[in-house]
Amino acid sequence: MSSTGNITSRYKVTVYNKADKFIGKIPESNRKTEALRLINDLQNFPFIDPAWHIEKLGGRDDAWRIRIGRYRIGFVVDKPAKEIIVYEAAIK
Repeated sequence: MSSTGNITSRYKVTVYNKADKFIGKIPESNRKTEALRLINDLQNFPFIDPAWHIEKLGGRDDAWRIRIGRYRIGFVVDKPAKEIIVYEAAIK
């Protein structure tokens, strides 16, 4: 099996309603497309394209933030459960 086959669907991605509603309200644009593509890419964490602006948040080992232009998407990684929870999307 190739190494690519080993990383696909590695994590289950759950998007909380608050984040989902915010992303749904982003006007149809490249930013909305990027946000949706990024959320799909999270299943391959930590093997995500380095072009995404991902930063680990201080104070927690499992919290991360992704920047897409002026938009921010916050998520936590539950390694034992192999789940990523997108809990926030906002304009900063």
